[in-house]
Amino acid sequence: MKKILLVASIASAMSLANVANAATGGTITFNGKISDQTCQVVLNAGNGGTSANGTVTLRTVPKSSLATINSTAGETDFTLDLTGCNSSATAFGVTAYFPDNATNIDTTTSTLKNLETGATAATNVNLELAYKNGNAVPLGKAISDAGYKYTSVEANKTTATMNYVVRYKNTTSTPAGAGLVRGAAIYELAYQ
Repeated sequence: MKKILLVASIASAMSLANVANAATGGTITFNGKISDQTCQVVLNAGNGGTSANGTVTLRTVPKSSLATINSTAGETDFTLDLTGCNSSATAFGVTAYFPDNATNIDTTTSTLKNLETGATAATNVNLELAYKNGNAVPLGKAISDAGYKYTSVEANKTTATMNYVVRYKNTTSTPAGAGLVRGAAIYELAYQ
């Protein structure tokens, strides 16, 4: 028994020595910025929203409108309304950043996965978030991605509105199948 324990201890120590020798050193550089901005956000404040959380309901569309890859339908407006921003002598930018989240985001297509499951779920359909100009929000991409659009909070102002749309999107080469669609987006504010 002692021999087996001794052999196991020696083998373990040898493997740890190999791990310790694997790294020879290096340098990591970290960059960041500290902002004094602390805007509060409300989903659809103009439509009675009172919280940063909520639900946006898309209209029902025929599956024929989503028959081909990259086809979209059912565009629905929503806003993220900023209040309580620190007043600044100069304008600054704010955007909603949607970090990578494998549960909710299909990073290949930058769309929200359909989280509805089972026989009632629509097939071959995700949800795409876009700015009012039609450009898709780069969901799951780094905040440095050029696709993020910043909304300006004017000098000496404490409020602004970020305008978005959400729409169904066929992300496959197979026509959409009828059913329910449900997505969830986790976001945080980023300042410029």
